[in-house]
Amino acid sequence: MYLLYILFLTAALPLAVPLPTTTTPSNSTTIVNPIEERIDEPIQGKSKRSDDAEDEDKEEEEYKTALERYEDDLEKYEYDVEHYDERVEQYKKDLMVITDDLLFYASMEQFQLARKRRQPPDLDWGSDGCTDAAESPLWFKFHPSCERHDFGYRNYKEQSRFDEVTRKKIDDNFLRDMDAYCDTVSNLVEWLCDIVKAAYYAGAREWGSKKRIRRLDGTVEWLTLDPE
Repeated sequence: MYLLYILFLTAALPLAVPLPTTTTPSNSTTIVNPIEERIDEPIQGKSKRSDDAEDEDKEEEEYKTALERYEDDLEKYEYDVEHYDERVEQYKKDLMVITDDLLFYASMEQFQLARKRRQPPDLDWGSDGCTDAAESPLWFKFHPSCERHDFGYRNYKEQSRFDEVTRKKIDDNFLRDMDAYCDTVSNLVEWLCDIVKAAYYAGAREWGSKKRIRRLDGTVEWLTLDPE
């Protein structure tokens, strides 16, 4: 009886013990084939070398562009240097044309506006008014006419154009400016304005070619200058 019981347990025991099951870890690590990794390396290196080549081409193109721009600027500079004297001479001629226009053709209002703005700045805009004469004799406003007269003298001298012929032309323009002003005053005093303007014109003709020298003792001497 006991022998049969032992044989029964021996036969049933393997059925009662569960067989081990195979499970896959949740955090499994992918195994990389080293051969495949070595195959990918040349491809990645080739891509990097391609990027470097593109950067070099871009830098070379930028260098060529900068070099071309520099050569253009250098060519313009050399042209400016070569033609500098010509441009200076042309600028001087332009100043002469502007001087004549402001002196002989522009209205007094246009001249005074240019004088106020000092345009062009390379012209001589200085003036001592009517010199020793009154600026507004008997309330006649000859001061603007005196300023344009000084403008003509000073710039013609600066431009090496001042001689007896041009001095007479500038003095005559001075007379026309005063005459134009006398036309604006009342008819009752216009005759008196004409007398005063004639005296101012005579003074310009007499003293226009002379320079006033004030000495230390207070005396004044007039020296005749050579217009040339």
